[in-house]
Amino acid sequence: MADPGYTPSDRVTGVVLAAGLGRRMGRPKALLPWAGGTLLSHAAGILRKAGIDSLAVVGADLVGPVGPIRTVVNTHPEQGLSTSLATAVGWLMKTAPGQAAMICLVDQPFVTVDDIRRMVRAYAARPPAVRIVRPWYHDRPGHPVVLHPDVFPDILALTGDVGIGRMATARDDVLNVVIEVGERPDPGFDIDTEEDYAQALAWAGS
Repeated sequence: MADPGYTPSDRVTGVVLAAGLGRRMGRPKALLPWAGGTLLSHAAGILRKAGIDSLAVVGADLVGPVGPIRTVVNTHPEQGLSTSLATAVGWLMKTAPGQAAMICLVDQPFVTVDDIRRMVRAYAARPPAVRIVRPWYHDRPGHPVVLHPDVFPDILALTGDVGIGRMATARDDVLNVVIEVGERPDPGFDIDTEEDYAQALAWAGS
């Protein structure tokens, strides 16, 4: 069911970036077991539960399809995060002109349904000049980040292993939404190594 906190004109497409090769991990992070499925199925499921009706996954060839969810293949994942972002926005520009993108990372499993809904509502209620809406956890930026289509050309210009953070820091059209984390696991926690994965499983189990 769609979230009533925003109107059709403010619709966003959820995009899970899952093309990373997991070099530090030694295996694809998207396929790591999590909550009865994988990190990838978990990320997609959280977006669905938050009311994001339009959803895609940016993956490498090795990730494969995710049930009925559209998978957009990043053909150059070895060139860094910027290629996944470019794949996502390039696909949106062709298939859904005018649609905003909510960028989520597959290796951050502690982002919740409420976090996503907060960002959707913040995007819907943003001041007219705002083009990027991102959460702040523990005094630092995190994900999911919502990108207005006006930002897409700047995303396409990124190169290497560079994400949204550095670009957003230099802009004055960014809305930072402070989200209190409290005692729950940090939504900005990345699973990059086997040690990180073990820690995340321990937190999830507790």
